[in-house]
Parts: sequence; structure tokens; C-alpha cells
Amino acid sequence: MLSSIQSIHLDCNTRAYTVLTRSKSAKSNVGQLTHSDSFESTFNDVMKHLDEEVSNTSTGSYFDLQKYLSDQRVEEERLLQEQPAIEKERIAEQQRLEEKNRQDQRLLEENLALEERRRHKEEIRLQELRRQEEERRREEQDEQRSYEEQQFQARVRDYQEEERLVRERAEERQRAVEKSMQQAARDAKLEKGQENARESECKALECATQERILADEETEKIAKEKAKSELRTKRLRDETEAQATREREDPPAIGATIKSVRAADQFLCDGYRYRRDKSQWRWVNAHCTGRAGVTQQGFCQLASSHTHASNPEDVAKARYNHEIRERAKQSHDPPRTIISDARMNVSVKAAASIPQYTTTQRAIERTRKENDVARPTPTTFANIVLPDELKVNSHGQNSLR
Repeated sequence: MLSSIQSIHLDCNTRAYTVLTRSKSAKSNVGQLTHSDSFESTFNDVMKHLDEEVSNTSTGSYFDLQKYLSDQRVEEERLLQEQPAIEKERIAEQQRLEEKNRQDQRLLEENLALEERRRHKEEIRLQELRRQEEERRREEQDEQRSYEEQQFQARVRDYQEEERLVRERAEERQRAVEKSMQQAARDAKLEKGQENARESECKALECATQERILADEETEKIAKEKAKSELRTKRLRDETEAQATREREDPPAIGATIKSVRAADQFLCDGYRYRRDKSQWRWVNAHCTGRAGVTQQGFCQLASSHTHASNPEDVAKARYNHEIRERAKQSHDPPRTIISDARMNVSVKAAASIPQYTTTQRAIERTRKENDVARPTPTTFANIVLPDELKVNSHGQNSLR
């Protein structure tokens, strides 16, 4: 009996060692299902149980040991059968993770494409806004050019009408002179005495001579006015054609640079007047921090928004004063011609904001005096303009009546 138990004990040791070895290999294949300590503890429990059975020599314990070993074999076979399922589940989990990564990558690419489309649409919208702004400015320039052409045509018609009226008055005066001469001749014939007739004839001839002299002076004056009006009309037409040619060949930029009264640079754009501030232009008043820049194409680009509305009248006034000062420095034209030409470029709305005629005339004289511009030789009494210091005597009284 003891020898049979010892053989069983040896067989159990062998089987337990085999179970432990297979369990360890199954553990390495399965991964995280079991731990090696559980099999080692199981083997230790089996050996301990066998030792107790050998010492007690109990038959019932032998059958319990066989049952325990069969359970261990069943557990081992179950683990081996579950290994492919676990491996398959691990592979499926890995595939799910890869699919999720692909979905995330696809979503990211879609977001990038959507952002690119949005940016492209924004660029298209900005280009459309720029094109509309250019069309609006071009329409305004066309309207201004049409208005100037209408003003020019109106002035030409006025000159022609005035010339016609002067010519008619001269013809009427000539007919009146002829009638007076004829009447004087008839009166002389009707005189009883030869002396009275001679005296009447002399008076009539003197009157006729004076009338003829006046008519000749009037005709000469009309001819001078006509030549002057033709010269002015030709000059206006040449300036208009030259300006139109410059605008066709080199379209004007949105902004324009002028000089202030103190010879500082100022920039006019969209109804705003800027002064230079380092590399940018800043609004002339201190209560607004609006700034603007100029691109290489000459377009105005706002760097910061304004806190007030635009003032086209103020811009037109500044442009008018700049043109008056430049013409006063560069030409010897009389103030009347300079002011008349400058007012032709002022719109109807801005005409109320420009200075008066006398104020502008004094500004022209002051500018020419500061820049030492020689005075032209007057050709008529209307062109003679005396400065204020020559109109008073040594006592400060007005010497001209």
C-alpha cells in the first residue's frame, strides 16, 4: 500500500510539474490572463497535499487528488482553447484603434479643407469689395469730369452771348452815328445862311468824328475782349484735354498729397485730411487717432478706424488753398484768373466753405510777397492792384478816393 502511494506521489509530482510547465507556456501565449505565481502556488499546494496523503495513507485523499489534477487539466485545456479568441479580440481592438485614428485624420483633413475654402471665399469677397470701390470711384470721377465739361460749355456760351451783345450794341451805335450825320447834313442844307450851314456841318462832322472815334475804341475793345476770351477758351480746352489725357494714360490714385500753410505734407483721401506721423498718416485733429497708409499702387489703406464721419468740404477747401498758393508762386497771372480757375475745380457743395474773393486775393499777394515773386506789368486799369501799405499816407489816412 505504501509503495503504491509512493508511486502515485511520484506520478503526481510528474503531472504537477507538467501542468505547471504547460500553464506557464499558456500564460506566455495568452498574455495577461494568469500569473506564474498562481501556478507555483498550485504546485506547492499539490506537493503539500501529497505529503499529507503519504503521511496519512488515506484512500479517499487519493481520489480527491485525482479529481484535483483532472480539474487542472480541464483548466489548462480551457485556457488553450480561449487563447485564439483572446488573440482575435486583441487584433480587433487594435483594428478599432487604427480605424479611429484614420477617422480622426480624415476629420482633421476635412477641417483643414473647410478652413482653406473659407479663406479663399474671404479673399474673393475682399477682391469684389475692392473692385466695387474702384468702380464707385471711377463713376464719381466721370461725374466730376462731366460736371466740369458742362461748366466749361456754359462759360463758352456766356462768352459768346456777351460777344454777340457787344457787337449788336456797336452796330446800333454805328447806325445812330450815320443817322445823326445824315440828319446834320439835312439840317445844314435847310439853314438859310451859308455860315450857319458851315457851322452846322462842322458840328455834325465833329460829332460824327467823336462818335466814330468812340465806335472805333469800342470795336477795338470788343476785338481785344474777343481775342482774350478766345485765348482763355483755348487754354481751358487745352487744360481739359491735357487732364483727360493724363487720366487716361496714368489714372489718378485715390489719395493726393498737398502742402499746408506751413509747408508741411498733408494727405487727402476719402474725405479725410491726414498729417505725416513717421511712416504713416494721422488725422490732422488730435481728438481722433485714425491712421492710414499708402500702398505701392497709390491706394489709401486704413490702419485704424476713425471716430467721426468724413468731411469732403474741408478736403476741398484745403485742396483749393493749396492750388491758390502754388499758382501764386509759379505764375504771374492776375489774382482774378487764378481764383476763377481754382473755383472751377470746386464742387457745388464745397463752394460755400472756400474763402471769399477778397480773402483769397490778399492770400495771393501775401504768398507772392513772402516768396519774392515779381509783379507782372498791368495792361489794363483793372489789373492794377495796389497793396494796402500804398493806399494810406504818412498819417495813416486813406489817400485814395
